Amino acid sequence: ITDVKSYPFSFLVQSFLPQAPRSGTPRVNSPAVGGGNTRSSEDEGVNMKEVDGLLNEIALMLGRWSLYTRFLSGKCMVPSDEDALLVLPELLIKSNLYRKVSAKLTTPYNVMTTFFFRRSVEKAFQLDEYPTGLSLRLNKSIDGHGPIIITAVDDVMYIVNTVIQKSMSTSQRDVIASVIPTIGRVLGSDFIGMVQRKM
Repeated sequence: ITDVKSYPFSFLVQSFLPQAPRSGTPRVNSPAVGGGNTRSSEDEGVNMKEVDGLLNEIALMLGRWSLYTRFLSGKCMVPSDEDALLVLPELLIKSNLYRKVSAKLTTPYNVMTTFFFRRSVEKAFQLDEYPTGLSLRLNKSIDGHGPIIITAVDDVMYIVNTVIQKSMSTSQRDVIASVIPTIGRVLGSDFIGMVQRKM
């Protein structure tokens, strides 16, 4: 969790910085912004496959927790009122187990999901190769003959779908209430900002 919280997102941060005109030949792997150093060593600190595996495990545990809390809610219901909505019993909400699940599973899941999604957006743009002459200016013609394709859009939408499906599988209101706005925020700032700056 500490590595996830302290991850710098260098590629995203550098893309927001104004690109200074370069004089001379840029050095390969220079520490300067845009110097060719994409810091491939960043992935060594946080293994995305490991984070994805942890997210899968936590989602499974939270899904089971949801079934268990539903079972307890059903058992604590007044038998005469069958049409009533299931409500978590007060004894469960105030229990130590409920607090531990929230602290040890729900909160880390939300933090890691935010990291996983934002890092996936960053990685999609790092791997994407943009067509030359791409511009948002309507008076400028686009160079090239083939269809203009930015694969980062497909990659990011696939990750959006995966993250939402995984979050829904937890059946936890706290998870969904955290993940959906986070996805919207990252799409609205990082994703759209990257597309605009690349053009």
